Amino acid sequence: MKVYKDRDTYKIAKAAGPTHNYLGLVLDVRWRPNSPIIKAISTNQHGNAASISSDEVLRQVVKEVSDSNREFDCHFCVSAIEYMTTDTPDDGIYALLAKRIVEVAAKESSTLGE
Repeated sequence: MKVYKDRDTYKIAKAAGPTHNYLGLVLDVRWRPNSPIIKAISTNQHGNAASISSDEVLRQVVKEVSDSNREFDCHFCVSAIEYMTTDTPDDGIYALLAKRIVEVAAKESSTLGE
């Protein structure tokens, strides 16, 4: 899974057969006292109802960013999250995507400091 950076948003998508998931994260190195901004993107294709709740995405992402900070020795906070409301439900997928984003961001920030 390849991570792309579009301005200040790290973006990743996973599509395997009939399943699909997308996550966009804005990471900051400064602690923010407020919850991240969550943008639920709706494609409203074929009248599909939302299958993913923003609370579940937030829970998975915030926990995984915290765990990944320890693993990759970095200190990121989540400023904003974007996801597709019609993504395929898959327990833990946003944690997996968030981990990959933090891994890339940590490598990127370590090369900036050299």
